[in-house]
Amino acid sequence: MPEVDLDTFRAELETDWSWRVDELRLLQNSFATVSEQKQGVTRKALVVMLYAHFEGHTKSALQTYVGVLNSQNLLVAQAHEALGAATLFEALSALRNPQSKCAYFPKLPEDSDVHRLARERHFVATTAELNTRRVVVSSNVVNTESNLKPIVLKKNLYLLGLEPDLVVKTWSGTIDKLLSLRNNTAHGSQREPISASQYEEVQRAVFTLVEDLRATLYDAAMNKVFLRSA
Repeated sequence: MPEVDLDTFRAELETDWSWRVDELRLLQNSFATVSEQKQGVTRKALVVMLYAHFEGHTKSALQTYVGVLNSQNLLVAQAHEALGAATLFEALSALRNPQSKCAYFPKLPEDSDVHRLARERHFVATTAELNTRRVVVSSNVVNTESNLKPIVLKKNLYLLGLEPDLVVKTWSGTIDKLLSLRNNTAHGSQREPISASQYEEVQRAVFTLVEDLRATLYDAAMNKVFLRSA
């Protein structure tokens, strides 16, 4: 198993966030010359962009972590159970597939019990081989859905073998606040201008969340929490 290239991993995370911050600041600076009333309106655009970059960076960061996982050349038997499940998606799907029939009883098409037992028997028989497969996690495992709600981020962390309760303990309030402000703005219910203090408060919280997320991913790679023994 190769060592994780932590410097490259951190650089990739920082590079993706850096250009997003530069873009947000460019937009913010471009509004600085207009009146306060107009700035209050233009901050609505900043809120929408802030959410877009938060979601985009979160997805990118998690997919970069997936790249780290795949670079380790792990066997399923060595990897965290979540990564084994992601690697064995097809085998597990076949186990769950009610249309898969037992070859020994072709004349019992409606006997769901015997067909289910046949699938389970085949799965148990091939367990040793499945455990020797190399871990390859698809980047499609990372799914921010239509909105990156706290529960959505929690699911993504869980599916990658990371600590899902970080969302509840640390990040859910910030995500809920940003998502509410963004949705109200995008859907037109936020009719009042957004004040400088209101925007700066949510921006600071989002920036802190992103830093925490990146630190969490870096620590996970450094401490090799992707291993089953971890």
